[in-house]
Amino acid sequence: MTSAHKEKRLQSLARRAGDLEIKAMDAGQRDRAIHFMRRMYRLLELLASLREQENFHA
Repeated sequence: MTSAHKEKRLQSLARRAGDLEIKAMDAGQRDRAIHFMRRMYRLLELLASLREQENFHA
């Protein structure tokens, strides 16, 4: 899997987690919303780490 593909995949997953967080919060499911919020931030951290590694090796 190429680095660009990994970035797009992580962005897509983070966006989906954010959408699910909003949906859960709107439905009053706070615990579920927090779960997806944490997942979204974890994915964004992975994305930032991947970009940092690319810049380091460039």
